[in-house]
Amino acid sequence: MPLDLHLDKCKLEDSACMIKAFQNAIPTFTNGIPELGVEVMDVMEFDDTVKFDIAGFSLSFANGRLKGLKNIVINTVKWDISNKTLYLEYTAPSFALSGKYVADGRILILPITGDGDMKLKIKNMNVKVLLSLDMNKKSNKTYASIKNYQFDFNVEGGARYNLTNLFNGNKKLSDAVLTFMNTNWKDITHEFGRPILDSAAKKIFKNVDRFLANAPLEDISLSYK
Repeated sequence: MPLDLHLDKCKLEDSACMIKAFQNAIPTFTNGIPELGVEVMDVMEFDDTVKFDIAGFSLSFANGRLKGLKNIVINTVKWDISNKTLYLEYTAPSFALSGKYVADGRILILPITGDGDMKLKIKNMNVKVLLSLDMNKKSNKTYASIKNYQFDFNVEGGARYNLTNLFNGNKKLSDAVLTFMNTNWKDITHEFGRPILDSAAKKIFKNVDRFLANAPLEDISLSYK
């Protein structure tokens, strides 16, 4: 017997209906669906330690937690059945990211080194996502799966960084670096935010794939009979 998730049903090509359906499904999805193996997405706990080295700046970010997915606003949904793609645009009014960091190198023009707690608050981030899908038949049902994805983002409302134990607790140097980071938040978030957001996207789409693996299109849409 199929699981009844009480989700709105639309024709996949009906963008207006799909926007509403996706928006209404956000609370169900972000709260987790244990029956389908979908984890809690808000608050999201990162699976892996994020490590990257960009232009001489290295960062390790562990025990990451992301809050705010349940408040996203869906702006665009375009499901192209013939090309097997799904395009989404959404706005996150606020994201709060926290975790443990180890950093060394230079951010733009300033040297930085530290090992402690990191908190980042982002306001009004717009995200664009393109999913490429595979369609598979099983027991006369059609299942979609994510073959690959691309995403881009733009932060419009600002970002605020707080890192403890910079320069082994040197307050004067710490205050100078944090002031610089928060003054130049746009450039810093654009250049260094993607590896952390990549980790979040990886977990989101892993759980979307788990949902799709248990939700045949015949059961969740009006496009398939």
